[in-house]
Amino acid sequence: PAGIAPGTFIGRPSVEITTPETKSAGEAAPWEIVLRGSVALNLLPVQAPLAPPPAGVRVYMDPPEHQLEQTIDGVQSVAIYRGNVLAQSSGTHQTPTIQLPWYDISTGTMAMLELPGKTFETSAAPEQSATAMLPTTDVHSVEPTPAARNSINSTWLWTTALFALLWLITLAAWLRRNNMQRSAHHQPKPRDNEPRQRLLLALNARTLEQGLRQWEACYGHDEAIRAAIRTAQQLSYRKRAAQNDIELTQAIEHALALIGDCRVPTSAQEENHKDPRDDHWSPRAFRHAPDRE
Repeated sequence: PAGIAPGTFIGRPSVEITTPETKSAGEAAPWEIVLRGSVALNLLPVQAPLAPPPAGVRVYMDPPEHQLEQTIDGVQSVAIYRGNVLAQSSGTHQTPTIQLPWYDISTGTMAMLELPGKTFETSAAPEQSATAMLPTTDVHSVEPTPAARNSINSTWLWTTALFALLWLITLAAWLRRNNMQRSAHHQPKPRDNEPRQRLLLALNARTLEQGLRQWEACYGHDEAIRAAIRTAQQLSYRKRAAQNDIELTQAIEHALALIGDCRVPTSAQEENHKDPRDDHWSPRAFRHAPDRE
């Protein structure tokens, strides 16, 4: 509709909110929001549609994860917002409210989706004793030797090269198979059956198109024969099926019935049918020359 901002949800979106786990004060609790709706995937909100958090609560959200989901109503765009909620004090707290505008089709107006936040609990932070902060004497870090570091780097290098080679081989095989299928698709082969050979023999040609031109050159234009041969051409290049074979045979038999006993003469036959007197340079022409007075 006119006046609606791009990326606006058409229809009421679906929102799922998880409840943060109980954590200690100052400890982050995982939180997730799932948003579904009828909108282009690249037009989903970049940030979670959250109202300002309540006092004493902090929210840290990661970039959303976008994906498509097939449902009974069609394909929907899905955005998954993951992050952490941190309460600075113990007690009962609430996550921020969800606020998302959407276009109501039934009323033709804009609406606002507002969902209250989830309630979660935080306990008091445990006290840390001074002794717990002191490092123990038997804990120490062990640095890998140069030889060990070189072995690890070499292993990762060969593994990466192997996976890259396998990927290239797979890509080359896929491209070759795709090209072969495309070539086979664009080069259909006509059926080579007995009725078609009979029609080619009657037309004295290698192809139906050549035979039609030769027949019309000898006997003139005949719309019925032209239509019958065109039908046989179309059926010859269709995808092979039992019904198509029956229709092709019927079309060829119809063309043969129209042609009847008429045959396109060969070059040798045409030569024999010529009157020798038409060739003034032939020796036989002198036998038919008129007597001179």
